[in-house]
Amino acid sequence: MTELQDFIMSPEDYDPKWPYYLELMTRQLSAKRLEHSLKVAETGVALSRLYGGDPVKIALAGLLHDSAKEMKDRQLLAIAEEQGMITDPAEQENPSILHGPVAAWMAETQWGVKDPIVLESIRYHTTAAPHMSIEACIVFLADLIEPGRSYQGIAELRALALIDLKVAMLESIDQTFIFLDRKKVPVHQGMVACRQWLAETEFEYQTNHPEANKKCVDFERRPS
Repeated sequence: MTELQDFIMSPEDYDPKWPYYLELMTRQLSAKRLEHSLKVAETGVALSRLYGGDPVKIALAGLLHDSAKEMKDRQLLAIAEEQGMITDPAEQENPSILHGPVAAWMAETQWGVKDPIVLESIRYHTTAAPHMSIEACIVFLADLIEPGRSYQGIAELRALALIDLKVAMLESIDQTFIFLDRKKVPVHQGMVACRQWLAETEFEYQTNHPEANKKCVDFERRPS
């Protein structure tokens, strides 16, 4: 994570709270989950070089996005019901997808994160939603293509991520629909609405220089 560390410690991007949040996640998450979170942060920063967005907010959201991932389903459901977070029947049938909203709630109420873009990026990193900020879109995609990921279709998704953020997101959502159908797991309607929004919206986040981009962005598996 040398590249991410260099970014976080650079004078123009330094966030004095980063060591605090990193220490929190070191205690909150397993080593494997922490590694994934750092890779999401790093991939998100790389994507921000292509498409814009605030890389500091993206990095923080990437670090914190899975802070509730290792909770039991019953814990997630209990918090979500108590806090009025349930917005879709899929969340009760598959409580694990509540880890995004619960993580955002924890970040805001327990760890002092008040930035609405960071909280949005954490909240919707699994289910997605229409009208997401560029930062939330980037965190959503970075979670799916970080170098530790390996699944059928990821090579195509990584290639698209270098060229057109909208097309990459549409492909990732379509892949998710197929995966959930095979697993007989209900689709969250936030993702359905997000896909419709993407398809109907002039989404200008794209780049016309994929060869140049490949020199500065590497999403393939590599040693940590």
